[in-house]
Amino acid sequence: MALTQEWFEFDIHPHVIDEYDFQVSQIKWYGSVAKIETQLGVFAVKKANMSGSQAIRMNEILQFLQEHRWNTSTIVSNKFAEPFVPVKNGIVYVTKWVEGEHLTLNHRPHFLVMVKVMAHLHKLGFEYNPEPFSYHFVDETYLRNSWEERLKWLKKYQKKLTRKESLTTFEHVILSYLPFLKEWSEEALEHLTQWVIQYNSIGDLRKTICHGKFYHRNMLLKPNGKMVLIDFDHVSLDTPVRDLANFIRKYILNKEHRFWAQEWFDRYQKIISLTEPEKKLLAIYLLFPERIFTLAKKYEEKQQYGLEEQYLKKLQIRWGQMKEIIWFIDQQFI
Repeated sequence: MALTQEWFEFDIHPHVIDEYDFQVSQIKWYGSVAKIETQLGVFAVKKANMSGSQAIRMNEILQFLQEHRWNTSTIVSNKFAEPFVPVKNGIVYVTKWVEGEHLTLNHRPHFLVMVKVMAHLHKLGFEYNPEPFSYHFVDETYLRNSWEERLKWLKKYQKKLTRKESLTTFEHVILSYLPFLKEWSEEALEHLTQWVIQYNSIGDLRKTICHGKFYHRNMLLKPNGKMVLIDFDHVSLDTPVRDLANFIRKYILNKEHRFWAQEWFDRYQKIISLTEPEKKLLAIYLLFPERIFTLAKKYEEKQQYGLEEQYLKKLQIRWGQMKEIIWFIDQQFI
């Protein structure tokens, strides 16, 4: 009864487990992932908020990677030979449990290893040519519309804060940053326009397998020293620039470590040499202050008592990261 109740608490109906004929003896939760011990072995169970077509895409890509002996988790089919179980608002899937330690953020070599793994994934991904070609990618129209919407929101947010009689510490600080965010956003949009004039379309660039969430929490270091990349829920077929830009945005540090980003870029380039259009597009991606936008919107929409200090700390970190990104762009691309 206790085990059954745990599934309900994480919005997974126990009938899903019945489709695998598992006799579960123990459950341990790691965020949204359940590690289960059964008579058939140890597995990971996850509910993902994705459509059926997204799930099929993920499975196809994982099968391709496994055929090429890539280190990742393997999806386990249920007793009906189906890789997923459709549920409300998504799907549930099961993989073999991968034993390993998550990478740490304070270990410099780990960043270089992550970039190396990313580059090898992209290099292999260039060979992936699904038929028919039904994979969507982020083109210049989507990118422009998305950034313009965020810029509109920023201007409305600035007016809202200006009119407020009393500001929180977070709002007071972000208000002083907004002119810079506006300038960077408009500059990124202008550079994107010029890029399209010069190179025509992102659709013309080479496409590869992009993980979508290439973060340290999705990298496991196995006892044998091998790296395993997990959680392909956000995988896509897109320009390699997207993964690389997201990685630099997230992990670029303060100026005491500003040359690390250069090392990452150089390490990636040793495996995959980016073309001139790709390099310029990378700079444009980096210039748009995506992570500060995300934090500000989350703060406005989900203000919670007692989290002010936490949001403020994140804002100060991301502001420092953005200044280092500007330095990196100036050094690398200008």
